[in-house]
Amino acid sequence: MLRDDWLQRQMKALSELVARVAALVAGGRPREALEVVRDEGARSLGADPTVLAAVDERTVFVLLGDDPRRVARYAALLALEADALEGAGEAERALRLRGRAASLTTAAQQRAEQAERS
Repeated sequence: MLRDDWLQRQMKALSELVARVAALVAGGRPREALEVVRDEGARSLGADPTVLAAVDERTVFVLLGDDPRRVARYAALLALEADALEGAGEAERALRLRGRAASLTTAAQQRAEQAERS
């Protein structure tokens, strides 16, 4: 029950963040959207986003406590950051971030499945 409540709160918060970022990008304020995403990352991940951006996938897991949910949240934030970058005309950087987000999402899913089997 508590886990379901926690998950629902997390999903609601992420949905609200997605809507806010999308509105900022659509409103021609992609730089503000970037700030919102980066602030949320710093607040919610418990790790410095600039450090997470500079390390390999394995280290991301270590820094985020080997928690697939936190890694998936980081990946979602990277995808939102890519949306904002694309809105700012930085398509190449956005593409790189989307690739990293997809890779981290896949890795998080695999780790979660492994944990369930154990």
